[in-house]
Formats: sequence, C-alpha cells, structure tokens
Amino acid sequence: MRVLLIEDDAKTARALASGLRGEGFEPMTAKTGEEGFFLLSRESFDVVILDWMLPGRDGIEVLRTLRAGGSKTPVLLLTARDAVEDRVLGLNAGADDYLVKPFAFAELLARIRALLRRVDSGNALRQQIGDLTFNMQTRHVARGITCGGGRVKSWWLRRSVRLRLALWYAAATTLVLFAFAWFVYEVIEHRLAAEVDRQLRIDFDLVEPQVGVDTEGRVDWTVRGSHGDEGFSRLSAWFEVWSENKELLLRHWPVPEANIKDVLPPPQKSTLSFATIELERGLFLRVMERPGRVQGRNVIIRVFRDETEMRRTLREIVEVSLLGFPLAGALAAIGGYLVATRSLAPLDAMARQAHRITSESLSKRLPNLNPNDELGRLATVFNETLARLEASFAELQRFTADASHELRSPLTALRAVGEVALRDGNDPAMLRETIGSMLEEAERLTDLVDALLTLARMDATKAGATREEVNIAALLEEIREEFEVLAAEKDQTLALTSDHDVAVQTDRTLLRLALVNLVHNAIQHSPSNSKISLAAFLRPNGVDISVSDSGHGIAPEYYEKIFEPFFRVDKARSRLEGGGVGLGLAIAKRAVERNGGRIIVESESNRGSIFRIELPSSSQSASSPGTT
Repeated sequence: MRVLLIEDDAKTARALASGLRGEGFEPMTAKTGEEGFFLLSRESFDVVILDWMLPGRDGIEVLRTLRAGGSKTPVLLLTARDAVEDRVLGLNAGADDYLVKPFAFAELLARIRALLRRVDSGNALRQQIGDLTFNMQTRHVARGITCGGGRVKSWWLRRSVRLRLALWYAAATTLVLFAFAWFVYEVIEHRLAAEVDRQLRIDFDLVEPQVGVDTEGRVDWTVRGSHGDEGFSRLSAWFEVWSENKELLLRHWPVPEANIKDVLPPPQKSTLSFATIELERGLFLRVMERPGRVQGRNVIIRVFRDETEMRRTLREIVEVSLLGFPLAGALAAIGGYLVATRSLAPLDAMARQAHRITSESLSKRLPNLNPNDELGRLATVFNETLARLEASFAELQRFTADASHELRSPLTALRAVGEVALRDGNDPAMLRETIGSMLEEAERLTDLVDALLTLARMDATKAGATREEVNIAALLEEIREEFEVLAAEKDQTLALTSDHDVAVQTDRTLLRLALVNLVHNAIQHSPSNSKISLAAFLRPNGVDISVSDSGHGIAPEYYEKIFEPFFRVDKARSRLEGGGVGLGLAIAKRAVERNGGRIIVESESNRGSIFRIELPSSSQSASSPGTT
C-alpha cells in the first residue's frame, strides 16, 4: 500500500515514514504543499496523510484542489488545530479523517487501516463488466473507459528511456509517413481527376459536331464506326443530348438503359459543370454538362467518363499505404530502439560506474568516451563534482586526523604530568611546577577548542557578513596597542603606516579577527629585535591592508597550503616555543572571504613575509597620507 506523507517537519516525517515502512507500507514524503500536489498529479497512492500548516500552499488548499480535480484518494488530515471549527472546516474541505497532534502511532495506524477498509468495501459494492460499472449500493450504472489516463501515464513513466524514445520515434515516423501519403494521394487524385476532365472536354469537342437532326427532326448521331457504334470506345461513346426545356433528345450509352436502376435526372443548369455520380453499385462516372448547338438549335450535351480505373489506382495506393504504415512503424520502432540503446550506452556505463563509487573509492571517475557531446559534458560535470568531493573528503580526513592529534597531545601531556605528580608528589616545588605545566596545557587546549569552534561557526553560517563603515587606520591602531606588550617580550617593534581616514563597508568583527591572527602569527615567527609593519592604503577599486614580518619566509609551494587548517611547514609538526595550533591563517582566510575580499602572501627565503588583505571598495574616503 502506497502512502503519501505531506509533512514539513523533517523529524516527524522521518519517524512516521520509518514506522509505516516497518508496518509493510510504502511511504513517500513531501515537505511542501506544492511538492505533495505534484506527486499526487503524477503517481497514484492508496492513502494521503496531509499536514494542515504547510509552507506555501497549506493543507486545506491542497485538499480542495485535489477534490476539485475529481480525486477519490482517502486523505487523513494531520494537525495540531483541535478546535471544533477547524475539524468541521477540514472535513468539509474533503478530508476523510482528522487526527490531532500529538497522537499515538498506533492510533494513526488504525485510522489508516480503517480508511483502506472503507475503500475496499466501496470497491466491493462496485462491479465491473466490460466498460459498464454497477454500483450495488446506489443502483447506478456508468459506462466509460476502464483504464484511466493516470494509469496509462504511470505505465509510461515506468518504462525505460530507450523504449520511450523508440515509441516516440515510431509515432513521429508514422505521423510523417501518414502526412506524406495523404499529400501524395491528394496530388495523384487531383492529377487523375484533371486528366479525366480534360478527356471529357475532348469528348465534347468530338461529339458536338457529330450530332445532327435527321429528316424527321429527330436528333441523331451521324457518325458510325466500321462496326457501327461499337467502333468507338466505351468511354468516348457515353453522352446525352438535352433540350433547353430539359427534354431528352438523344442518349447513347454502351450500357442498355434497362440495366440501369436509377435514371439520371435532367440537367439543372445551362452552364459548364462537372460532377461525379454513381450510376450503379461500384460504377462511378465523371460527368460534364455544357451548352452546345446542333444545326442552330441550342442544346445541353452531357458527356460521361468511367472513373473505375482511376478509383482502382487510388484504392491500391491506400491499400499499399495501410499495409506499409505498420511495417514502417515497426521498423522505425526497432531502429529507434537500437539507436537509443547505442546512444544511451555511455549513460548506462556511467550509471554502472556510479554505483561502484563509494566514499572509499572517490578517486574513480565516470567513463567519458566523447567529452564534446551532451553525455560527455554531463560526465565531465559529474567527474568535476567527484573531484571536489574527493578533495573535500581528503581535507576532512586530514582535518580530523590533525584535530585528533592536536587534541590528544595536550591531553596526553596533562595525563602524563598528573600521573608523575601523583607518584612523586612529596616535593611542593615539583607540585607547583606540575600544576603550572598542566595549566599551560589546559590553556593550549582551550585555545585549540576556541579556534575549532570559530572555524565551525564560519563554515556553518551561510548568511552574509554584517557590513558597517570601518575606519581601517583606527582598527590597525587598536590592534597595535593590543599586541605591544606581546611584541615587547621579544623586543619587537610594531610600526603602522596608513592613509588617514581610510574607511570601507565591511564586517568589523570578522576583519578584526583576521588581522589579530595575522599579527599574532607575525610576532610568533619573527625573531627578536625585529620590526613588524602594519599598513593600509587605498587602491582604485578598494583597500589594501598588509602585515609584514621579518621571519624565515615561506617557500612558494606552501603559499596555498599554509591557509589549510593545522598545516605547518615543519613536516614533523614540532612546536617551537610559543608555537600555535595551525588554525590562525585558516581563520583569517575565511574571515576575509566572508567580507568579499581575498588574502595573498608574498615571501622570500630569510627575508620575511607579507600577508596582504584586498577588500572591495563600497564607501571610503582618503586625505593626505601620514605615518605613525
């Protein structure tokens, strides 16, 4: 039994779907009213569980639209609205049952089964015989097609793409052939009819001078063949002569009049006209009526031509077409299926390969025989997606390993120091030293957790930065004052150079976080008695902020990697005194990118590094430069 569950709460939907699946049902879920109505229009379900409060189209609107379309699918309305007015509104809108949240799953299951029993009993009261439906309860009889359009559509959607393409190709081919055959038939019929009419004109021109009046005043045919009238062909000897008063003056037919059941009526018009008549069953004649003169007397001459041969030719064309169309359609279907199978073979190969790709085998790629066609471009896009996924998984695995290592190191140190202190804890001086070491490791662990939380918040938050006008010179001065004490411990000098009143629209908190990490990184990696420079200058399309140090420098192959979490140039992951956890530059990069900017590094071996932040300009001003 197929059940459609339209519920916007993901947790509730998963729980109900899991429970229904365990009871032998086939649940399908939809998060919005639009999605649920789309599924109902495409597929058939035995029961619908419909939430009232849905985003977009609510449950009542979906229910009313469903019933207005003639759907008889049982609907169980599920809602937290328990007022009597709400129940009445829901049931009047077309719901078959009403259940108030919270509810017991057993009650929901019982109500679903009751709805299904109600449907089954209704079907038992209806008997189907051919296209007749007998309702034993209402004693009504209905006649109609037993197979609905929805069932045909459902069957069509379950077929493979190659079969549907083959059937479409066969249908299109048959339609084109039918249109072409109809066109050819019309052209041939028109040409044959025109030829018959031309022959009728010739017959008229031959008959008119050969008709005369004998001595008794009777109209007679004055020309005889070598064998009498039979000397002329049957067709060219069919004619009648009528007076203007609709009186038959002469009839010359190769068929005796006694054999003709229906005698032709006299001409109705005294003008040139053409018509087709059935003289007797299966004998069709083309008739031309035209005024003429017989020895000065006005008459109407009617000339006949047999259309038997013409009609036989046209009938043969129709018979050949009717016999050829099914064969052509079948050949088109077979050819279309073979072409579709060959064309979709790369797609089948991609599907088989995609089934074999798991999280442990992301290095595999989909086969791409022809990157230039549509399927090749699709495979290229999927392979690029797999490459990004592989890089993301690799980065995640490396990040997990690095985070585990960084967390285990201080914890191991805490445990080792503590165990040693417990074993040899009689010396107060040693205990004080042990407690100090443990506090250092705890502080280091706290810094690591804070940095990890900062990165997690940046990755989880999708909203844009909160922008405000920030004075860059004032922000750099604030950061310099904050780190002066730390720099003084290593006899380092913090110098600031900036254009006065440089302002930019940005998120101050994120920009300050990036600068703090850059300055702290510069102090850590610069030797004693060195200079660290902070600078900010305007450029045509934004602002440049730089932090320069006098450290050992960074090799070019590490320019991108140093912004990865936990990355250290030292392969052994050794920690020099005051070393960090390897997250500062990663946090700085994410903070700058959230502000729409970018961070780049310039470095030379043993000559220090320059970290430059480039921010786009939106609102800024500048005055004369100054130096602090």
